Amino acid sequence: MMMNQGNGNSMFGGSGTMHAGWGHDLIFGGDGVDTVVFPGMHQEFHVVNSTSGFSVTGAGGLIADTLFNVERLQFSDMNLAFDAAAMNTAKIIGAAFGADQIQPALTGMGIALFDQGMSMHDVAGIALGAMGGHMSNQELVTELYTNVVGQAPDGASLAYYMDMLDHGASMTDMLLLAANSDANAQHIGLVGMMMNGLEYQ
Repeated sequence: MMMNQGNGNSMFGGSGTMHAGWGHDLIFGGDGVDTVVFPGMHQEFHVVNSTSGFSVTGAGGLIADTLFNVERLQFSDMNLAFDAAAMNTAKIIGAAFGADQIQPALTGMGIALFDQGMSMHDVAGIALGAMGGHMSNQELVTELYTNVVGQAPDGASLAYYMDMLDHGASMTDMLLLAANSDANAQHIGLVGMMMNGLEYQ
């Protein structure tokens, strides 16, 4: 891991954790997950996320940085993640436990699992165990449907997903189906999360 420190009106990059300095810096992330640390609270900075990168200004105008290929931002009071690990974590939590459970402690646990190299299937399996290891197919479908749609499934929907489980789909498959659904993305506010970041510990 490389540690880099901007010193104002400069261009620097690396891989791992980089520290923003005073002034106007261009910061380039490397391979893997890159985090830029800012000296202050999140509310003291203005973060603009675009398709090309981040613009971060704050500290009374003393910092005005542009970030490229950076996945995470760290402030003194919170961490924000914008990468696939974060979004997949939010989708799994939303489907398994409900959108209101997308909280920093739990998202941090999920992101850490992805950072260890686990696949979405692996993490979904862990979440499934936390839901309760002895759920019936009907209980699982009802729980996932309610978390994603906001109400219990009607008879036709329940029968449809129960049939999938009866014909070879695993419970983990069903959780992934719910997690990756458009309904779940809408329910958890995925588009806004991709722009504003997912808070994690």
